[in-house]
Amino acid sequence: YMENGDALRPLPIGSTLDRETGTFYWQLSQGFIGTYRLVFIEYGQEGMQKRIIDVNVVPKFSLER
Repeated sequence: YMENGDALRPLPIGSTLDRETGTFYWQLSQGFIGTYRLVFIEYGQEGMQKRIIDVNVVPKFSLER
């Protein structure tokens, strides 16, 4: 999920989660700048675990002129 205030929304556009391997992929497109809080919920023998990851997307600057 993507956290938005007190609500959980679907993962951002361009992202997928391979549930078998636990691998998260995100192909960013234009307009995604800033910090995004992603919430992953894992169910195991010990119950539910919530993992929170903050992703900071910054613009790519070219040093060439």
